[in-house]
Amino acid sequence: MERTPGAETVEACSRALHPDERAELAEAAQGEERRIVFGRIWTRKEACLKGLGTGLSRSPAADCLGADTGRHPPGWTVIDIPCEARHTAAAAVRGPAPATVDVRRLPGAWLLTPGADHFAPPAGARVVRTA
Repeated sequence: MERTPGAETVEACSRALHPDERAELAEAAQGEERRIVFGRIWTRKEACLKGLGTGLSRSPAADCLGADTGRHPPGWTVIDIPCEARHTAAAAVRGPAPATVDVRRLPGAWLLTPGADHFAPPAGARVVRTA
């Protein structure tokens, strides 16, 4: 999960993307749309690189993921995760996409609660199911 980047970050980091991703980004309108497209591309790429176990030690330009949910490395599925405005999120899983994905929305204060069991969601946590 990443906060939608500012225009300066998009400009600086887009140079590291695969040429097809840079072309996709160039097609997006300037401003908010471009920042959102970059955020989607970057979180998908980061999720995949972490799933591969390489992180950014592997060049971000080596693979083309783009913002298209159907594009992913062979044997992997990359899933966009719904989140609040001003953020983008993705997960990469080895194998086919799961039939459903449960996303638990947790209050931010819960993450900062000392002694909280952060593996068990608090009572009343909202679950969003996507298919």
